[in-house]
Amino acid sequence: MPSLDAAAGLLGKRHAAHLLRRSTFGVTRTLIESFALKTATQAVDELTAVTPVTTTPIDFKTNQTWVDNFQLPGINSDDFFLKHYVSGWWLNNALHDNTIHHKMILFNHQYWITTYESVTSEMYYDYLKLLEYYALGSYKTLAGKMTFDNSMLVYLNGTDNNKQSPNQNYAREFLELFTIGKGVQTGPGNYTNYTETDIQEAARILTGFKVRWNDNAFKDADTNIRCGIPEIVAHDIDNKIFSSAFDNTLIAGSNTDNGMRAELQDFIDMVFNKTETANAICRRIYTFFVSAHISPEVETDIILPLATELKNNNYVLLPTIKRLLASKHFYDMDSAIPGDEHIGGMIKSPLDLLLGTLRFFDIKPPDKLLHTEDHYEHFWKQTVIEFFLKGCGMPIFLPTNVSGYKPFYPVAGF
Repeated sequence: MPSLDAAAGLLGKRHAAHLLRRSTFGVTRTLIESFALKTATQAVDELTAVTPVTTTPIDFKTNQTWVDNFQLPGINSDDFFLKHYVSGWWLNNALHDNTIHHKMILFNHQYWITTYESVTSEMYYDYLKLLEYYALGSYKTLAGKMTFDNSMLVYLNGTDNNKQSPNQNYAREFLELFTIGKGVQTGPGNYTNYTETDIQEAARILTGFKVRWNDNAFKDADTNIRCGIPEIVAHDIDNKIFSSAFDNTLIAGSNTDNGMRAELQDFIDMVFNKTETANAICRRIYTFFVSAHISPEVETDIILPLATELKNNNYVLLPTIKRLLASKHFYDMDSAIPGDEHIGGMIKSPLDLLLGTLRFFDIKPPDKLLHTEDHYEHFWKQTVIEFFLKGCGMPIFLPTNVSGYKPFYPVAGF
């Protein structure tokens, strides 16, 4: 039966390669040989020992960064191209990352989806830094921070959500795609886990949050990342009452900026207090790292225990990720038939294929300091992003819709 017990003994090369393929963007012979001599628990501890990214993207026309000064670095620069340099910066970091950090950034991106199409390169950079900051942190805390993220405020019209004309886009996707998921529709406007009335009330709570991307004065106190702000003049100050799906919870209205923050936190607490929210997130983790197929046994023996742990840990992802990746089930060691371990059976994304190929064959991009234009413009922008990733149907950080990249979302419980 499926088991979350830790895998015993040393990994060996086969299991080490499996773990590294799933948790990083590619493997090398040196890494496999090193991890083969570790237990699953030791290997996962090392993979999750992440550190902050300290580099910033560079504009090759000036050999300077621009993401912290709100000014394009040269009169001939085009912000459209600078967005590609932000993507190149992230891809280069992912290529050289021997931890799970960038895989988790992609995981959170898939489930807090935005695109860089309608925002500035600085806003795009800030969004990636926010995903990085909470890569293994609290998914629940990220929910609050993402509500203030300037890219998200633009992408799902949060900055246009005013008391005179509530916009439901972000509220709808917050419930349907980002957190609890719909469930089975049981009647008109009733999706088991929430109702259309809940979307309307959530939209009222979210009125008045505005974009503020071009001023260092507006930074989140915890992350020091630029963010939007609450503006009480645009906020619906009346009480909000939710349906029986949320136990008829009443969230008191407020007439202050800090009160708006308190309303938002009450809303987030209400959603994340529901067991199904934890279940939905753990199904996504399982789909991302293990398999798109979730059997009734896996639901009972893997998803539900992980969800209980996730909820009890205030939705901090790290303990849940570590337990899953170190488990017998991850390596199919819980199979009833000895020697019948089926691991590795997941179709790789274009991003995994590309970065994995570069790592395996030790293909290095042009040096970003000595050959900056070749590094950012010719290699990452033209060859990787525009030719390969777009051609393969995975235009990184530019998905076609709010559900994200199609191979991930049909099986994620939406």
